[in-house]
Amino acid sequence: MRSKLDGLCLLFIDEISLVDRSLWRDLHTRLGQIMYKSGANTFFGNVSIIAVGDFYQLPPVKGVPYIYRITTKEAEFYALANRIRKKRKDQSLSEEDKRMLKRCVDRYNLKLYQDDCLHLFAWNQFVDEHNKKMLPLKCKEIVDVPGEQLTINKRILDQKKKRKLNTYDYKNLKLAVGARVIIEENVSRDDEIVKGAFGNIVEIVFNISKKNFINHIRVKFDNPDCGRQHQNICAICRKEKTICIQRYNNARDDDEYKKNTAQFPIRLGWASTVHKVQGATIKGVVVDLKRFNQPGQGYVSFTRPTNSDELFLTELREEAFFCDERIEESIIKMRKMLYQYAPIDEKAFFRLDFHNVEGLEAHYNDIKNHHWYKTCNIICINETWLQSTNCQCHLEGFSLLVKNRSDSYHNPSLCERNRGGVGFFIRNDTNFEVVNLPCCNVESLTIKSQILKKLCFLTTVYKPPNINSTTFISNFHQQLLLLNLQNDQHIIMGDFNENANNIDIPIHKYFEARG
Repeated sequence: MRSKLDGLCLLFIDEISLVDRSLWRDLHTRLGQIMYKSGANTFFGNVSIIAVGDFYQLPPVKGVPYIYRITTKEAEFYALANRIRKKRKDQSLSEEDKRMLKRCVDRYNLKLYQDDCLHLFAWNQFVDEHNKKMLPLKCKEIVDVPGEQLTINKRILDQKKKRKLNTYDYKNLKLAVGARVIIEENVSRDDEIVKGAFGNIVEIVFNISKKNFINHIRVKFDNPDCGRQHQNICAICRKEKTICIQRYNNARDDDEYKKNTAQFPIRLGWASTVHKVQGATIKGVVVDLKRFNQPGQGYVSFTRPTNSDELFLTELREEAFFCDERIEESIIKMRKMLYQYAPIDEKAFFRLDFHNVEGLEAHYNDIKNHHWYKTCNIICINETWLQSTNCQCHLEGFSLLVKNRSDSYHNPSLCERNRGGVGFFIRNDTNFEVVNLPCCNVESLTIKSQILKKLCFLTTVYKPPNINSTTFISNFHQQLLLLNLQNDQHIIMGDFNENANNIDIPIHKYFEARG
């Protein structure tokens, strides 16, 4: 770790409201250890930190990996969300804001939402009540799923009994095909099977040798990226875009004591607490404001849908929307960042860029509509795929030079192959001269230009995959000899179709030997 982070100077942290005090402390301590820098006046190992986020959302919950954001398509809805975000307990909403919220209540009373629309509650008790009500309404064959008892150290088990158990009952589940479910554990972060992922049960698979014992449950998740790695090894899941959920035994629970039950890491998902959906953008949500007494709770639930038509409120409780007033006080106390601007002399810079376009005519609009090209003096391009020099792909303020594959080889079979080709886009205020060289069986083009008051040769070159490295090096070396370079600078930019990270390859060695 120390060798990997030896050059670390700047650390970006997104969604800063989810970082609690203990994590800040651990980060400060660990960076101090890694960077060998600690002391009373040294913070985070002298690593600069840029933190981005919204402190007005819910405070951190241990183990929650969510990343959330405000998304909205309605300006009025967004403006109301921002006012709710900063509303203090002693403040009142405007009459117009109340009317907007009342419309959300009216839509709920008219039952304009889908039957399986997600319901958000403040407490797990209300979540369980709604899920138990929905299960027999939406599903037929309900299955009892007892947890698999595991052997556990008696001393640890006694310690566990002294502590409050997890709010979720892992020992017994009631599930059914078609049931809406939510993942309760981070089963596989790499495969995006994480807490808060919603889906539907497609099949409950029983063990052949153990009567009434469920082997696994196949779930189809809302997020199509969930379980892609699993689908690579399971033919059934790959075909039906599902995931096999196995029994899961987290080594430690929220109180740091071992669990003694292996259970499927899912629970019914027609309802959820607000905390569990902080990372989700939800299409259609019913919010029950009963027992909303935490700062930011109302704001987070309000901003889960993308527009007001997808938000349904069970009642209008203005007091459910309030922020933590300490946030604004803390922000005011923060040291302001000092901005120092150094004047930039554009004439002191000469920007060269390289782009393998893989078809200039096909991707011309992509280049033309990108602001990047306007900052360049010269753009080297590979794989133009042009058949003639009459190309109409002209960037405003630039000249285009091309050399097609058909003009690069003596061998007719190579000339007739599709694709290939190189070129330059050169800004009109850049002086240059084309260097005409005889055919050396290399797809390349060379110009001569003044770069920062120094005469330089600039070559763009492309090596097709079917040309071996030895042949390419021999031909390219002959071309360099024809240039008869002495003290002039030579800049070479191209695509050599070799792994650039591997230094033990012929082309890398060739250029390294020549500085």
